[in-house]
Formats: sequence, C-alpha cells, structure tokens
Amino acid sequence: MKSQSSTCHLLTKYCLILLAMTTSIVMVATPAKADNTRNTLLLFGDSIVQGGYGNNVIPLIDSKYPDIKHKNKGVGGTALTDITYPPKFHRDKNGICRYAKDVIKQKPRIFVMQYGTNDNYFWNLHGKPDEGLVKFEETYRKVIGEIKSALPNTLIILQTIAPTNNPKRLFEDWAAATNTNIFNIAMDQGLIVADMSRQIDHDFSGFPDGVHPNLEGKKRMAEILAKAILQSKPLSQSDWSFSFKGPMEHKIQGYCFRAPDIKFDTKGKFGDFVDVENVTHKGLTVKTNTPVHIQTPPIFKPSSQIQIKIGPIGLPVSLEINSDEQGSITLTTPAADCEILFEDVPATLPIADTLPNADALPANVGNVSLKVTDIKGSYTIPYIQSSDTLSVHVSFTDPTVVTAEVCVSIDAKQMGDIIVATPAAPFVTLGPLSPGEYSLMIVGKDASGKAISNDIYTPIGIGTVIAALGDSITEGYYSQGFWQDDLDLTAQMFLADVVSKDGRNYPQYTPTTVRHQPETNCFTSWMTRLNDLLAEKWNYPVFIANEGVGGISTARYLAMMKNDKGWQERMHLLKPTVWLIHLGVNDERAKIDASVVVANLNAMVDILIKDYQAHPSKIVIATPSYDYASGASEYLSAYCVEIAKIIEKRDLHKGPDFFLAYSKDKQRYYGNNPVHPNLEGMTLMAELWADAIPNNH
Repeated sequence: MKSQSSTCHLLTKYCLILLAMTTSIVMVATPAKADNTRNTLLLFGDSIVQGGYGNNVIPLIDSKYPDIKHKNKGVGGTALTDITYPPKFHRDKNGICRYAKDVIKQKPRIFVMQYGTNDNYFWNLHGKPDEGLVKFEETYRKVIGEIKSALPNTLIILQTIAPTNNPKRLFEDWAAATNTNIFNIAMDQGLIVADMSRQIDHDFSGFPDGVHPNLEGKKRMAEILAKAILQSKPLSQSDWSFSFKGPMEHKIQGYCFRAPDIKFDTKGKFGDFVDVENVTHKGLTVKTNTPVHIQTPPIFKPSSQIQIKIGPIGLPVSLEINSDEQGSITLTTPAADCEILFEDVPATLPIADTLPNADALPANVGNVSLKVTDIKGSYTIPYIQSSDTLSVHVSFTDPTVVTAEVCVSIDAKQMGDIIVATPAAPFVTLGPLSPGEYSLMIVGKDASGKAISNDIYTPIGIGTVIAALGDSITEGYYSQGFWQDDLDLTAQMFLADVVSKDGRNYPQYTPTTVRHQPETNCFTSWMTRLNDLLAEKWNYPVFIANEGVGGISTARYLAMMKNDKGWQERMHLLKPTVWLIHLGVNDERAKIDASVVVANLNAMVDILIKDYQAHPSKIVIATPSYDYASGASEYLSAYCVEIAKIIEKRDLHKGPDFFLAYSKDKQRYYGNNPVHPNLEGMTLMAELWADAIPNNH
C-alpha cells in the first residue's frame, strides 16, 4: 500500500513543499482545482432561511449571475452548534451535523451562512451563555474553514444575526458579541459580510413575530444580501469596517472598542449602533452619537501624531489620548461622527507589524493538511509533525517573484527569524521551534523589492505524534460507532462531539469491527478524548493514530510490524515519537505462556528502536485489561508480572494498570461484555493513558 503525501492549497505565486526534516513528511502543493461549482445560490441556516427569502435574491443578482438557481438548505428549529436542545430529532439536523452533505457536496456558486438566532436562544435558556459564545465561534470557524477549503471557487457570504423583538429571545448582548466574532472570522478568512443586524436595526415592520420575515421582511433581507453579493468586497486585516452595539468590549483584529453609554430601553432594545469604518494602518472613521473608548493594537509609535476630525454633529465633549511604550493608543472619541488619522505610522498590517512587510496586501490563506493512507481509504487531519525543525522548499512559478521572505508566527506574532528564499536557493530551514500551532507566512517580492504576494499556510502543528498499538480494545469495540460509505475520512464527516477540539482526532476506519457490528466501520475509541486531555495538559498539538486490530495477539502484531508494508509506511510517514502498547487479552484467550508473550513484546520494542528510532523512555507498555472470562485472571496476572520486568530491564515507560483498573465495577465500565470497555470505560481509559504518557518535549 502506497502512502500518500499531504497536500496544501496552491497559492498564487509559487508552489510550496514542506519537508519535516526528521519525519520525512513531504507536503506537495497541488494544482488549483477546476471550477466545478454549480450555478446555484445556496442559503444554509434555520427557519429564517427556510422561510425562503433566497428566492427574492435571484432577480436582484441576475445581471451578474445569469440563470442562477436558488437552493434552500434551511431547517427550522436548528442551531449551528451541537447543543442538546432542541430534542434529538432536531439536533441531528443542526448545521454542524449536515454542512458536509448540504453544502460541500452541493458545490454552490454562492454560499450564504445564516445561523445564530437559535444558538443564541438555546445557549441562553438551556446552556451556559459564555460557553455558548466560545462554542459558536469555534464551530463557525470550523464549518467556514472546511467549506472554504473544499470549495475554493465558491463565493462565501457570512450574515450577522438579525435583531429580534420577541420577548423570549431578547439576548442581544450575546448576539452583539457573536456578530463581532463573525466579522473577525470574515477578516481572518477574507470573506464578505452581509450585515443584517446593522441594516435591519430594530425596524420590525417586516417581522411580525419579531423574528421571522413576512413578504416585506424577505424583500428587505434579499436586498441586503444582494447588495453584498454584487459588491463582492471581502474584508481584510488591512482594510475593514464593522458595526457593533452593546456596552461590552468588542475585540476585533487587535483593536478593542467599547461604548459604555449604550443601554437597553424598556423593550430590551439597544441604543444606536456604532459604525467603525475604513480601518487601515493610517486610521479609521467612527460614526456614533455616544463616546466610544478605543484601544489600538501595539503598533503605533508613542510619538505618533493623532488627528481627530469632528463630524457634523460636533458635540462639545472631551477627548482623552494615551500611548504606552509599546505603541498602543487608548482614546475616547467625541460623541459625534469623527475621523481618526495616525501620522508616522509603520506601513504594516494592524496585527502583524513584526512579520514581513506585505504592503497591506490581503493575505491568501491556504489550509495545510496531512493525508494518511489507512488499511482502507485514508484520513486527513490538520498538519502536525513531532520534529521541531521545519524545512520549506519554495518552488517559484511566477517569474515576477524573485525573492520570498519566509517566517512562522503564532497569533500573528513572529517566531524566529525571517529567511529569504530565491529560485537559486529555494530551501529554507526554520527552527528549532517550540511546540505550538504555527502559521507559515511567505511574502513574495519583485525585482524592485516591492511585495506582490502575501501567502499564509495554516495550521502547522509542532507537537507530538503518538501511535497506539493494540487489539480490539484499542480499535474501539463498543465505543461510539459510525458507518461511512466513503472511507476517505475527514473530521467534518462526523458529529462534533467525537472530533477533538483541534480537528485532528476523530473516528478512524476500524478493520475488524464489521465482523461483530456489520453496521459499523469507524469507531471513536478513546483517542478523541485523550487528544483533548493531552493537548490541554501539554498546551501544544497532539495526534494519536489508532493502530488497533481486533482479535490480534502479540505474535500476530509482531508479524504485522515485520511484514505489513502498509503499517510500515504509515509509521514512517507519521514518525511517532511516543508509542503506546496494550496487548495480551487475545494471548490469554489462546492460553499462551507468559514467557512467549514477553518475548514477543521484547521483539516489538527492538523493531521500534531499530527501525523507527523510538527512545525507550517513550515506549509506554500497559498491562492487559481485566478479563471476566473464566480462568483469565491467572494468565493475565502472569503477564503483568513479566511486563513489569521488561519495563524495568529495558528502561521503558510504565503504562496504565488496566488489569487493576477494570477488575472492579464491571457493570459500570464493561456492561455485559467481559472485556471490552463501554463508553464510560473508554473515558476512563483515556484518562488513565493521559496520566501515564510522558511529555515528549
């Protein structure tokens, strides 16, 4: 079986190859995909979309998109996030559960996201609002990121949450904060925003129940959306505008805005919007009738001159200006329209002053992924490597680009030096890098030194890759199972609650489960939970490869390591630096003597050290799980004794004592099965592994 290299998007000026130097992972840029989008305008959302205002958009955009058809993918009563309310028959139709099928597979020419009203309602009445804010943003970013990656030729429009006038749904502070997050996502991704919140602005004449549009309301929403489509002006980090309401802090692109005098009236309505327009490195415009407190990113020199131009309102209010040593400016605007201009300001992006000077060019963002050929099909995850050194080969495809400035960053903060690549010297080495989730920035320049491209590849995880070697308990019998006809697996094919927070661990293909559960070919096992536990504990990226095979003994696993080309290629591709071994139950069932089991384990350790450069201290061996079958404990107890000896003799790392852990509370952790953990047992297994695995850095 031939392993496949991971791929990233081809950006405009050159091909990119990343060589993870000690992992031999090659990431080869692929040609841009042909435009195979269908001539449809697809709206994705809840009952507001289901009501059908998309039909009203078609005649308004026909001049630019002739013969375009409307496709309605709104489902009433649904949220975007995987919240437990409403009932399950709605939950499985929430946006996170169906965007792959209802959006990506449809390949629309124009895609519109209209979600948030029900998330607002459900999280505030049936969940924790603060948790909901975080969950909604995470889910929104995930969905939009996957759609953008899968549909590079689709025009993507994000819509803010429209205001409501329904007493049961007046959680506008939550909606205001979420709308700011939507603007942030649009700027990060270079997308278009149709600002329903600002344009409707509590004029509910077309919304008789305060939420859903009637014919007049649909017409107004269609006009707002059509205008955004026809203008097709993506927001960028170097030139953006947004509107906000609510007295909370609105943090966006490194700025912090607050209008403390905005208050609710007796009907729950906010005061006027604050419009922040044309934010560039030279200044910004604020339209307001109440003082607005602004803190800029730390990019402005303390000596910078600030000019304030008061608008036509011109109310007599004071202006406070402060600048700290890092160049962050704090000011309070007049309660009037005003234009704020900065002089002597570095000509850099507002949040990336230490990165290569891209002359405020909009960033072309490409997702970097790692595709691994599995026993059947494949799985694709956000890129990760264990090596702390990153080698980049920039293959120049545009003759006007003569140099490329290359660096890595975390949260727009440069990490390490800027290295220059040229067609004659295309290899760049970055590092050593501390563990973390990086972006790779490449600024292409012409012969005069002018920046003509600004390309960002993300995410690039520097962390720990772990291989879990085991039997059906590792494979995941009796955890949460799924059937997938398409075994080229990606995270978006599964429910959010079985995907790790970083999108790297999700159910893999499990080769033997169908013998026992014909309706299942992918299991969660304990990897998703362990991924989240380790990533939180270590504070850097993690990936755990599920290499469990049901019914396998130590002898058969040893034979697979020696002879199975597919297994060998996966391990050479992933290059794990931590190895988890959990075997023995199938030896016990076959009445294999402990001396044979320990000999097989010794031989496995030899292969890991010799062929995969495993360090003994990073080979973690667990005891076999307790088996409630008659006569099992005698054999397993003997195995435990011999495993302890091999760990001590070879300076290996002691893993969890699963024999002891599962020797009690059978009904709780196994249910009616004598040896396979149920869902609660899988959770315990993840926690025990997390406590035992050594930090790799």
